[in-house]
Amino acid sequence: MSIMREPAWQIIDQYQCPQGALVVLSGPGGAGKDTMVRILKKTYTNLHYVVTVTTRPKRSDEIDWEHYHFVSDAEFDQLIASDDFLEWVQFFDYRYGTPKKQVEKALNSGRDVVLKIETQGAAKLKEMMPQAVFVFLTTESQAELEKRLKQRGDLSPERQHKRVAIAQTEMTKLPYYDYLILNSNEEAFLAAEKLRYIIEAERLRVGRKPIHF
Repeated sequence: MSIMREPAWQIIDQYQCPQGALVVLSGPGGAGKDTMVRILKKTYTNLHYVVTVTTRPKRSDEIDWEHYHFVSDAEFDQLIASDDFLEWVQFFDYRYGTPKKQVEKALNSGRDVVLKIETQGAAKLKEMMPQAVFVFLTTESQAELEKRLKQRGDLSPERQHKRVAIAQTEMTKLPYYDYLILNSNEEAFLAAEKLRYIIEAERLRVGRKPIHF
């Protein structure tokens, strides 16, 4: 519903953005990104979580189109050829891509969008969409991250070692992000609340620029 504003108040329309906020969430594997987003989805009704497309095999506890959309290499190639991805990257032995239309539709409807993306993909988006909000989630220490990876039970010792090595590189990308959230196992709900506060603050930012696709 449009509002008829008095002349002096019409300036409001010039400095409000009708689009939702676009949040790019990155951080080492095991830092708790999935848990935080899962909590936020239950507490923040205006959130649209974009489901990443991947060639990684589905784990036994995962649901297609909820955790990821799982496709074959041939299907992924077709999506690239059709320019269906906002960005895509190779991580370990598999590829991950962000569906462009899903993001555009949600933002233009006024919903806030969270993209869970590795640091290399986030760097691409930073160049393409500097108006987005970049949030880095990590643990208090490397020791805590290693403990979490061991507790997962689905990673071999060799895989855990590779994850930690990658995490060390990912930590060097922190200066390129706008916000940092430290997450411990006991404070996952608090971490989700912090992300919500960031989104709500960005919605109130004066002169927030729309994102063009």
